[in-house]
Amino acid sequence: MSHHDDYSRIKRLIDARGSSVEEAARVENEISKEVVRADILRKDASSRQTAHGEYRWLTAFAATEVLSGVLDSYLPADQRGKYDPKFALPRTVNDLWQVRQAIDQLGLPYTFYVDAAIPYVGKPKGRAPRLSQLVGRDVVTHVAGQWVRSQ
Repeated sequence: MSHHDDYSRIKRLIDARGSSVEEAARVENEISKEVVRADILRKDASSRQTAHGEYRWLTAFAATEVLSGVLDSYLPADQRGKYDPKFALPRTVNDLWQVRQAIDQLGLPYTFYVDAAIPYVGKPKGRAPRLSQLVGRDVVTHVAGQWVRSQ
């Protein structure tokens, strides 16, 4: 399954989101359980509580979609959508989910975090960063320092 040829997730979400908020949340939860490891999903209970206020009200799936959109702005045009949980391979979704949880635990806005982390990581031109690079201890320390200086 790749983001190029499997549209079942997005079809289910379109139908559910067109139905009701409750149905959308149910389908998002269902899809999350299909593609995200159970041990990662369990961490959402605590990480969503400390998420930045801008995102705290979102479901974990919707918050992950927002983060993927922020990351998209750093991707070359031919790679856009690479991280989108509606399309991405389960391994990518799992990695993205963990990055989102880390940012939520810090209580930082996704845009601020990504804008500070990606230049620090030194993303090669035309290449997407490995998601694991974005939550290395040195990166988290750097971003946290940037946040403190910006306040």
